[in-house]
Amino acid sequence: MFSVRQIFFICAISIVRKEGTFMSNIHSVTPLEGFRLLISLKSGSSITVDLSAKLNTVRFAELSDEKLFNDVRADKTGDEAIIWGDGVLKMPLYELIDVALGGK
Repeated sequence: MFSVRQIFFICAISIVRKEGTFMSNIHSVTPLEGFRLLISLKSGSSITVDLSAKLNTVRFAELSDEKLFNDVRADKTGDEAIIWGDGVLKMPLYELIDVALGGK
């Protein structure tokens, strides 16, 4: 049996398919104070994700530089992800949703 969180997570990460190709669900990303992101989806929904806990990890430590953190955008290559800077740092939508739901 799945928990409510697991069911929401499974539904939230589903990818929209159109004519055999994947389309990104992320419309835009706006950096907010306190190392948070406002992620607007093409469906009209939006989520706010607090990434401050991720700054203590090796993978995301360099995002503690506010200039780099604020240089964020939706990955327009069709990936369900956001990217920072020149694209070296990337975070997929499913991971963002997991953080928003209380995951670390």
